Amino acid sequence: MRMIWGFGGAKFSQPDNELYTKTFPNAIGTMWVEEESSSWITRSWKSVKVVHGYRVYMRIRLFNIDLGMNNANQITGLFNILSNCHESGIMVYPRYSEATGSIQGYLCHLSGNISPQDIANVPVGQWIDLEFKSINLVSRIPTASDYPDYYNLIASPFPDCVGYNGANITTTNGNNITVRKH
Repeated sequence: MRMIWGFGGAKFSQPDNELYTKTFPNAIGTMWVEEESSSWITRSWKSVKVVHGYRVYMRIRLFNIDLGMNNANQITGLFNILSNCHESGIMVYPRYSEATGSIQGYLCHLSGNISPQDIANVPVGQWIDLEFKSINLVSRIPTASDYPDYYNLIASPFPDCVGYNGANITTTNGNNITVRKH
């Protein structure tokens, strides 16, 4: 099954220094987009709406449980990255998986609080929900699935899509051309 917006854990990195990266394969990441627009009514009572783009929001649930992965140190390392990037932003990959190619990420600000919650009334583990808001608007609702390295370049019914020499770009049998990043 191809999952919309990918499937996987979460990854965080400091944009100006990739050495400061923390990956949480067992995190649960959700994301949503909200349209940002301006609207008004003209003097002739016509409704006008101008869409500026879409803001991406994310909620990442991290778990501090002993899975042999030293989660507490990973989480406190993430807190250090958040402290370093509170003005410039942090790269957040909400549904990250190298195995499936889910590597869609956004430059974000932390938009919620940091409040570890105990799983039980004994020290067996904790969870933390972190909320982020993208700094930049995106021009379209993200469409990547769990294999975002594949993009449909052209569909054959569009004869106005041409290459550098002016010739139509299609396969010999008229199928979509798929490009894969290396």
